[in-house]
Amino acid sequence: MTTQDRETNAWAIGFIITAAVLLLVMGGILGILGFAILLDNKVLEASDDYALDVSPTAQGWAFLVAGIVSTVAALFLFMGKAWARIITLAIVAIVALISFVSIPDHPEWSIIVIGISLGIIWALTLHGEELTG
Repeated sequence: MTTQDRETNAWAIGFIITAAVLLLVMGGILGILGFAILLDNKVLEASDDYALDVSPTAQGWAFLVAGIVSTVAALFLFMGKAWARIITLAIVAIVALISFVSIPDHPEWSIIVIGISLGIIWALTLHGEELTG
């Protein structure tokens, strides 16, 4: 069975559009947060007992770049570009991994995010080409 023979799955299209919208929103938020941190280093302060010590400037640039990449990937995901699906899969996999690690702190929210992430991964891997079809 080829991709053209497979019938369009409405759930998959819904998950892909949801992924693109959430990625677009996340990209905007990350971009704004990164820009705000670069303007004022005290926007996001780490606690003293945090294991990873990263400078606010590095955090600001990381958030800004992640926001730009996420926004661009979301826009091209709406256009059905294969490379945007790959970038989105990588972002969603990282989000699912971070959520898995945070299960002890936020069990309900982490499991919800992992479930949505798995749905997006399913939709993009099996039905990603159907968005433009």
